[in-house]
Amino acid sequence: MFRRCPLASLQGTPEPPLQRRRCRRETGTLPTCRQCVFVVAALAAAQPGRVADAALAKVFFEEQFSSNEWESRWVHSKWKGSNGPTGRFEWSAGQWQANESQKGLRAASDMHYHGISAKLPVSFSNRGRDLVVQYSVKHESEELSFCGGGYMKLLGSDIDQENFGGDTPYRIMFGPDICGYDISRVHLILNWNGENLLRKPDINLEYDDRNEFTHLYTLVVRPDNSYNVYVNLKEKSSGNLHDSWDFPNKTMDDPEDKKPADWVEVRRIVDTAAQKPKKWVDKKRVPDSAARKPDEWDDEEDGEYQ
Repeated sequence: MFRRCPLASLQGTPEPPLQRRRCRRETGTLPTCRQCVFVVAALAAAQPGRVADAALAKVFFEEQFSSNEWESRWVHSKWKGSNGPTGRFEWSAGQWQANESQKGLRAASDMHYHGISAKLPVSFSNRGRDLVVQYSVKHESEELSFCGGGYMKLLGSDIDQENFGGDTPYRIMFGPDICGYDISRVHLILNWNGENLLRKPDINLEYDDRNEFTHLYTLVVRPDNSYNVYVNLKEKSSGNLHDSWDFPNKTMDDPEDKKPADWVEVRRIVDTAAQKPKKWVDKKRVPDSAARKPDEWDDEEDGEYQ
């Protein structure tokens, strides 16, 4: 899906350090977080089974934050949450970095929700194709981000960007959710007919996944309803969407269905066309021609051996 980037290295291609990645910022819409820095992200689709082939991938959105022109593409939210108005993002390389020129968006307001969104140039559908959502984020202010998240959401085209907030409908919500010692997971919430379905059980993060360094999050969803979640290119979860989300059953009862008039209640029915096999033996007991009298057989006690 990406050349010399996320998924190619899943197949063994050498990968540069996370803070030097030059993936595409193709995650359709919006990140929300507290005290985090978004570096790169990605949204793309490819034909099934060809995810690592960049030539066949269709990139729907990309953002590298390589210049201050990013503000012409992104809209800050003015939504007001329980702790006041949303904070502002700033263009920054963070408190420490491998290359100061490689920047991302930094949540600049302590203990505030942050929301920002960018529209895709065109609408897209991943019907019949693999969908890949990818971005990198770091929670560098550990004492402040001890309870916070850095999610990426894919929204509908009817979004009111200035009022984008926690109650804004979305299609997919993906990213880390960290709070104290009790919550350390990757959120993957999928919307079905207006209902947000959470993955059960949680996708847990390990200790090294929640430190102050940059971490790369990747989601792959396929047409056969299978999925993969990677953190720093290591698989954290995989399987079928029907197994871990409360989607409707693959089959369901038809309330209009009725018992056929010629339905037979008897479980076993005689086959009137059946014929006795030519080698059929009517005798209930058949001598074993290979049988031999046991050495311990006593004719007086046991009788004549037959």
